[in-house]
Amino acid sequence: MKDDLSKILSAIGKRVNFGYPEGEGKKQGILKERVALKSTNRYLNVPYWNVVDLIEFQGEQEPRIRIGYYRKPRNSLNPRYASQTTITEPVSVWKEILVNAAQEKKWFRELIEDVMRKLNEEGRHKETNSSNAPGVGGKIDVSPPVKNSLPEGHFLKGGERDGES
Repeated sequence: MKDDLSKILSAIGKRVNFGYPEGEGKKQGILKERVALKSTNRYLNVPYWNVVDLIEFQGEQEPRIRIGYYRKPRNSLNPRYASQTTITEPVSVWKEILVNAAQEKKWFRELIEDVMRKLNEEGRHKETNSSNAPGVGGKIDVSPPVKNSLPEGHFLKGGERDGES
């Protein structure tokens, strides 16, 4: 019998479905990679897992990153994808978001600096399945992005289900 983390990771390689708000369309991709971490947040003694996904969509130049979560409801054997709303953006847009936030907000810049310090102290990374997706890995260009250059409408409505039609 699989443990909960194995069940969450078993969606890798499967289809991911998106529904845009207000019936504006649907999109399908393939979940290429996933990182999952059990959350310390337990509401009503229900366990949660945070996930960071790398999704590829046919016809798009670069993969997208999605951040979401799973929860395991009481009286359920399996954790369920539970993010009501997610942000799912191309890697280059995530970079722009993170750089802008770090430039504008000291608390966010300190978080990024702490993360980089921890990575440098470890001297290596734990990654076992290196991505060859465009825009992922290698050196990161940290040159300042153009301010407020993100187009509107990059948020996707919930209802995504990994590996389901």
